[in-house]
Amino acid sequence: MGNEEYVIAIFTILGSLVAVVSLVVLGWWVMWKLFLSRFQFIREILASDPQIKPKSKLRRKES
Repeated sequence: MGNEEYVIAIFTILGSLVAVVSLVVLGWWVMWKLFLSRFQFIREILASDPQIKPKSKLRRKES
């Protein structure tokens, strides 16, 4: 195997990794936009803002 074949092999592996990571990121973004952003629990887990506090679910007693 010559140097040219090693370079081609390295570019093939790097290109494959970039393609896989890009598809995973794209899939996550689509799922976030269409489905996951509706759930408060997931938004709280992924929130990077420390000021965001979970809402307490207190029920009012009806008498």
